Amino acid sequence: MITLKSCPMCSSSNIDFITAEGDKFDGEKSNICMNCGLVFLSPRMDDTELTEYYLSNSFSTDFRGEEERVGRNDFLTSRAKIRWDAIGHHFPEGGNFLEIGCSSGEFMEFAAHKMVVWGVDPSTGYLNSMSHFDSNFGEARVGQFPEESFSDVVDGFDVIGLFHTLEHVPDPLALLNAIHDRLADSGLFFLEYPDLELASQRESLPATYFQKSHLYDFSGFNLINWMNEAGFTIFDIVVPNRNYPNDKNVVIAAIKSNSSDERMYLRERALALRNRIRAAISNHNPVNVNLGRNPKIVHIGSHTINIGDGAITSGIMWAVAEVLQSPVDFSQIDIVDYLSELSAERINGHNPDFVIVGGGGAIDGHHGRKETGTAFRLSMDEIDKIEAPIMFVGLGHNQFRSQEFFHEDVLSDFILYCQSNSIPFSVRMDGSRERLGRIISSDAHDYIQKIPDPGFFVDTSNISHSPHFAPIPGAKKVVVQIATDGAENRLGSKELYAKFLSGIWEYLENTIANHGVQVCIATHTYDDLTIPVYMAEKIREHTLRSKVRVTGVYHPIYAREFFKTYEEADLVVGMRGHSVICGTGLGAPTIAIATHDKVRGYMVEAGAADWSIDPSQPGFAGKLYEKTSELINSPENQTRSVGQATEQWESIFKSFLKEGLKSI
Repeated sequence: MITLKSCPMCSSSNIDFITAEGDKFDGEKSNICMNCGLVFLSPRMDDTELTEYYLSNSFSTDFRGEEERVGRNDFLTSRAKIRWDAIGHHFPEGGNFLEIGCSSGEFMEFAAHKMVVWGVDPSTGYLNSMSHFDSNFGEARVGQFPEESFSDVVDGFDVIGLFHTLEHVPDPLALLNAIHDRLADSGLFFLEYPDLELASQRESLPATYFQKSHLYDFSGFNLINWMNEAGFTIFDIVVPNRNYPNDKNVVIAAIKSNSSDERMYLRERALALRNRIRAAISNHNPVNVNLGRNPKIVHIGSHTINIGDGAITSGIMWAVAEVLQSPVDFSQIDIVDYLSELSAERINGHNPDFVIVGGGGAIDGHHGRKETGTAFRLSMDEIDKIEAPIMFVGLGHNQFRSQEFFHEDVLSDFILYCQSNSIPFSVRMDGSRERLGRIISSDAHDYIQKIPDPGFFVDTSNISHSPHFAPIPGAKKVVVQIATDGAENRLGSKELYAKFLSGIWEYLENTIANHGVQVCIATHTYDDLTIPVYMAEKIREHTLRSKVRVTGVYHPIYAREFFKTYEEADLVVGMRGHSVICGTGLGAPTIAIATHDKVRGYMVEAGAADWSIDPSQPGFAGKLYEKTSELINSPENQTRSVGQATEQWESIFKSFLKEGLKSI
């Protein structure tokens, strides 16, 4: 270990302490320079210890959870795609690209579409599992740059990439100078790093944000000093995800030059940064989980029926990782009866640290729900055999009013069983708790908690764009989702449903003609596919071809890609529960066609009751058109009130999960 007596960037001795509780810290401390705002570790590993740390694959074990790559890493692939989508247009066709710290080559695969790619990385475990390249692959070597710089085969690189690596090296300025030397004249340099100034804007920040392997935590206002001194002229700065401060990664695009600007030390900005970091750390109240590995979570729910299932899973995975402040290993078991047999033995076979059941319409009153009154069909004796804590998250009362509810006594007994065993039990905020109050015992009803549907938090942040809208200048984007199953339960008869569909056709024609919008018909299930077929027969051919698109039926594992279309919409008109839940959750103005109590109830909870329309009422199509016109022209008329109602939902959801997860 070595101790630094002054700031590595500006040599100031005006150093303040941040934390000694960082991730994998073993005597390290994080400090901030009050002159330039650079955050750095001191004490930290010396150069010999650092070399051993990476070449022995200790870094891979500590921060990737595995010494060597096992299978394809979806996270690294996703992050590489986001980066490529943000900066790939800058890459020239042809020439040579070098990635320093290339890991297992995910970004190199994208770059290989335009250039010959080369890579160097000190961690053998990941480099040896590098993915296959169809073409344009030069070589990947184990080693450290600049000692290994391919000078024997490449004279000068046209592009060099350094992604999430600069913060790991002991002498960043020396590395930047070496990169400058290995670039061809006017070569391009792309640097991605986690920006601490962005991260400090979070409400809370775990002390473990500061990592043993991150010798430095940069902010743009101080990193630019070293970039300029090394001879780089910056021409673009990109936040690829546009979802900061949670996504704090920044890419600096620079060109090799010979000029350098005078250093700037922004002391007021450094002071503000220190104060925000301290406040964010003090606000952090994490679940205390220290397993020495990623927690293993088994999620039991519906994973195959429709795209809403995928939204639920995405929201749960996102929130659990946020609460635990660590990567999580998720396994899924499908709750659908005909797909698999459910047993304690099967659940225990996943070796879970925790089991989450939900959400979805698991409380449907079906006559076959004899074990618990829900779609979770295990006897209470069998549940006792599960070797990990369990909780029920955001279940929904999913009946139409005309349907009979079976086994209400069994459901009451099951909820009281959860109470006596301290098993958290919650239903989604869509009126489910109120409707259950008319069915189950008052004691059971009192134990139920109410939380947002997990699908409200579907995570689309890593998805660059939706493929379902054409780039039509000035045209607003409208998603329309219509359900066709259960016609008699939804509107009373097939004849009334046919009249309703005719009204939807009239509405679409008027909206497209008078507002110049483009429409995407979203199909959540195979049943919904009858809607675009019906509309294709009714809508004029020119309008259909130029202004109407259809999503297709996505598997739930692609929910994030599917709901990116909702996020990009200027208006969502939805009939199924998750069309309105995900629409409002992603910030889109949303009108609900309410044929189910859960949809009406959700819009009330979301502060959007005025935007819920009953399609059985006279003049339905005209009213829907009026509401559409209002939201197309003044979306803030809804988004303001919905924002006020839902701004606390994330806290409610995470707090419920946190209480359960504390038992890990």
